[in-house]
Amino acid sequence: MSGFAALLTAREIPPTIVDGVREHIASRGRHGLSTETSGPCVLLHSALWTTPESTAERQPQRHTNREFWLTADARIDNRRELRTTLHGHVRHPLETDADLILASYECWGQRCVDHLIGDFAFAIWDAERAELFVARDPCGMRPAFYATTENGFVAASTIQSVLAVIDGSPTIDEDYLIGYLADVTPRDRTIWNGIRRLAPGESLVANESGTRVWTYWQPDLDSHDLSLTETAETVRRLFDDAVECRMRTTDGVSSQLSGGFDSTTVTATAARFTTDLQAVSLIYPDFPGTDESAHIDAAAAHIGLDPHRIDGGKLAPSDPSAWSTAFGEPLYSADAPDTAACLEAAAASGRSVLLIGGGGDDLLYGSETATFDLVMQRRLVSAYRWAANDGLSSGAATAYFARSMLGSVVRRSSVLRRLRERQRVQAAQVPWLRTDTPPPPTPRAWIPRGRSERLTLFTDRSWAQYPTELTNCLAAQSGVEVRDPFTDRRFVEFILRTPEEHIRVGGRYRGLHRIAFRDRLPATLLSRTDKAEFSGPYLAKIYRTFTDSDAIEAFEALGDRIAQESYLRGFRRQSDAFAVADVPFGFYLWAGLSAGTFLSTHGSQGNQ
Repeated sequence: MSGFAALLTAREIPPTIVDGVREHIASRGRHGLSTETSGPCVLLHSALWTTPESTAERQPQRHTNREFWLTADARIDNRRELRTTLHGHVRHPLETDADLILASYECWGQRCVDHLIGDFAFAIWDAERAELFVARDPCGMRPAFYATTENGFVAASTIQSVLAVIDGSPTIDEDYLIGYLADVTPRDRTIWNGIRRLAPGESLVANESGTRVWTYWQPDLDSHDLSLTETAETVRRLFDDAVECRMRTTDGVSSQLSGGFDSTTVTATAARFTTDLQAVSLIYPDFPGTDESAHIDAAAAHIGLDPHRIDGGKLAPSDPSAWSTAFGEPLYSADAPDTAACLEAAAASGRSVLLIGGGGDDLLYGSETATFDLVMQRRLVSAYRWAANDGLSSGAATAYFARSMLGSVVRRSSVLRRLRERQRVQAAQVPWLRTDTPPPPTPRAWIPRGRSERLTLFTDRSWAQYPTELTNCLAAQSGVEVRDPFTDRRFVEFILRTPEEHIRVGGRYRGLHRIAFRDRLPATLLSRTDKAEFSGPYLAKIYRTFTDSDAIEAFEALGDRIAQESYLRGFRRQSDAFAVADVPFGFYLWAGLSAGTFLSTHGSQGNQ
């Protein structure tokens, strides 16, 4: 994990602006800060070396024989395949990850991103074509922001670097702010007017004609025809590869172990590739419904580890004002102190890599709409079995099956209209906002709804984009790189093509997961059907972070964008916030508090 920035302008860039950009990417790399100028383009890089190959990199880097300059925050995982394919076809070394990116660009031009597997955000100044090419990986594991300003075009790892190039005071993007409050945040916007985030799976080109942005990642949706056994074997092989390539490090690996399916699978798989694995676990002994200590103990014993335990209930509360200043946007999650504590524990042990298990739920948990999908395919026996195995009584399963049967005779156009109406209602279920929320995405042509839900997370909503970016920023502050095997492009693409009947074998949530990784999971986890409830510590963090006067100040800063009395009712617990429809709760309450704090700290410019 490193920092990058590129400034493109037709006139000389004032040194103070370059210094400002350099200052804001410096925190992302402790191993060196460099600047290079090529014609109208200034490229900057701050290095954090976390792989053996990265220690030989000196970015910004020029192609050996071409006028291509690279500055990148990248880890390339398909190194062996790329070196084999590119050997003999390019005139550039193939040793470091930076070498591979430049050689791929020489070979395929802007289509190089179709061939790169890994976590990356980078900028290539192509002096031969007089254009800047910027790209971000399909799952958005590395951030990239950009803007066209009075001082030229800028792309960088941090919002603050972009802000350093802007003359005057930027204003608030109202669409983004309202989307943030309603939890339907636009994937390619930021809190600041004129500053955009490159969405996961997107590329852009900036030149004298302007800026063009496009989506390069279009996953295949055609179902594969593998048997269940073949599917499980492929899942296990792809996941092993995803973990193994993320074990490249200069100083050892830590793994977050929560006791759930995903983190246990990651940790158990990582332990197959090293005998020097540290596990870090968050526990919540003061919250009985949340504490996973028993499952952590079972997982640790099964794998053969002794995790470093952190009491999440005793961590100091976050400072949304200070952290939003560091990040350039409202603090997305009240759980930031928990994530930061795991990263700091990894850093304290001398390790610069932390493996996590994000994305497993989204890919392998299974969809509640699977029964409906099977009925639509006229697979009635399978549909009834799924309903019966979904924890329903025989009577409830029969009723659910009957409703699905009724739905299957509706014309597909009517089904799509129903889906649009459901999305419209969902978008309107925030009565405490006084501004219209952004419209939800238009449903695609009919595909199985279970797969559609997974696809939406990785395209329309860009899988967990904002918490991922927050984790990335926190990791940069700790000098640790976060790596997530579940977001490996090859693994994601295979699961998106996997039929729902394989994901939920026999109608059981995590059915495929249990089969594929049965030898890596303890018996208590294989038979588990519940999930921990984290609302208790989440709300406790909110109340430890904000006093009543803090909350009032935050809500007042939002002005007439919100119904302030509803937010205060939710904050003061004057009602059961989880049962009253007109009172924000959970993330909605946090979003109001963090966004209001951001506005009171940075000014509430913009239309209200």
